[in-house]
Amino acid sequence: DGTEVLKDAPLGEKTTLRAGGAADWYAEPNTIEGLAALVRVCREHNLPVTVLGLGSNFLVLDSGVRGLTVRLCGEPFVAIETDGEHIRCGAGARMKKVATEARRSCLAGMEFLEGIPGSIGGGLRMNAGAYGTEFRDITICAHGVDRKGQTVSATPDEMGMAYRHSDAPADWIFTHATFRAVAGDKAAIKTRMKEIVASRGDAQPRGVR
Repeated sequence: DGTEVLKDAPLGEKTTLRAGGAADWYAEPNTIEGLAALVRVCREHNLPVTVLGLGSNFLVLDSGVRGLTVRLCGEPFVAIETDGEHIRCGAGARMKKVATEARRSCLAGMEFLEGIPGSIGGGLRMNAGAYGTEFRDITICAHGVDRKGQTVSATPDEMGMAYRHSDAPADWIFTHATFRAVAGDKAAIKTRMKEIVASRGDAQPRGVR
């Protein structure tokens, strides 16, 4: 799919802490098929694969990261689409942006994403949650690619989602997911999101790494 693979690519600048070494190899695949191809090549050469999201929960060692590091920031991985009371979005989509798109479509139930830094893929991996709601509550089905480069999918029950935990295989790379929401009032949704922002600001420092 025309994906460029870089050697000895600095990773620290791609994280919130702005510190750390380089990836042996680094790529930003343009398609799910391209991601699968990269994973298959790494399996053939026994190279580990690391997924870097938005870097808010990732500390890079000064010695760097072995194998291939991938970041899902291409269009298929950041797209957000609404269909009735369903929201389909890529694993690389920013949680805050998903909450904003839900508000624009008058869909409630996604406001808690406003208060969580990071991407959808990270949220799925750890069943992230805040303010009384977690990913398990909104996820219909998650999709990804396994270590063999084959597509996989699972429901929250199949992934064993529990408090800040998921039993999804460690070698799965989430690519996208479908979430459920409910029709709501845009003004009420906006008010709730403002409350979450204020609460987060009171509880955690702002403007610092």
